[in-house]
Amino acid sequence: MTLITISSIRRDGGTQPRDHVSLEVAKDYAEGIADGAKFPPVTVFYDGTEYWLADGFHRVEAHDLLGLTEIDADVQQGTRREAVLFSVGANAAHGYRRSNMDKRRAVVTLLNDPEWAQWSDREIARRCHVGRDLVGSLRPKPVTVGTDSQVRTYLDRHGNASHMKVGAIGKKAAALPVIAGRQAERKPDPSFATSDESRISTAARITGLSNRHLAEMARDGEIEGAHKDAGSWVFPTPALTAMVEKAETPPPDPEPLVYDHAANAPMMATIDRIEALIEGPSPAEMLAWWRAYLGAGFADGAITGAFDWMRDFHAGFPAAEQARRARLDDLNERTAQDVVK
Repeated sequence: MTLITISSIRRDGGTQPRDHVSLEVAKDYAEGIADGAKFPPVTVFYDGTEYWLADGFHRVEAHDLLGLTEIDADVQQGTRREAVLFSVGANAAHGYRRSNMDKRRAVVTLLNDPEWAQWSDREIARRCHVGRDLVGSLRPKPVTVGTDSQVRTYLDRHGNASHMKVGAIGKKAAALPVIAGRQAERKPDPSFATSDESRISTAARITGLSNRHLAEMARDGEIEGAHKDAGSWVFPTPALTAMVEKAETPPPDPEPLVYDHAANAPMMATIDRIEALIEGPSPAEMLAWWRAYLGAGFADGAITGAFDWMRDFHAGFPAAEQARRARLDDLNERTAQDVVK
């Protein structure tokens, strides 16, 4: 057992298999520590540079609440990846009882890893300390759709397992060109230019533009020589091929927005601390303590103003956080539905 500084412990490496860290549990632990209770050391993996927390997130949070800067740790040599593997089986027989969601998240962590997903249901169940049937229910069924058949498992807002094909994620299809100021809807194919004139269906194959766009351009006089024959538009083929030759490359798509849960962790920790302050002593009590400590008053507005700001912030945060989570869940579900179809 080694005493290490809490600030040196990394908690942002995906080694937390729980759905969340419970502030109430951390508070209970903090009260126990303050009363002299002795907790087991946390488990960290040291890779030569970083200490990765694998077990003891609530104990570390409790030390933070008490303002302690060091904690007893069982230091094991290993990488962040080894810490993740250790973490999925943590708290199975001690500490804050795992919820069903926590167990599912642990299993999904292994199923989403290319190496660990190759393990049998029995082995994954052994590592996560869960039933074999749970692993089988969460493991995606085998797929054989081309080379982009990789499937990722995720848990929806109700804790149910859903599967998403992710093999093609990050692989962009060839961008379609812009023809005469309009976005092509298919790849242009000049090989259809076999005669001097082309009717609208053939013109669409040559240019990649839709029938509607071609008709609009003809009506607006944008394609010289276009005319109607028996109620259907006819186009001079050289004009169509010239449009294709002058095609422009569309601008690149903006990079997709990615929600960074690790980057959001400090904000969530701040919210937890604000919540602890809101539930703690009132401004009047804090002012009374200050006067008793210094024997003199303190500018009332400084404490009450800060308290009012925290109270207003705390009151508005749940609704904003609920809306954010709903948007993320909806995006995940719609993406999964679109990809898996």
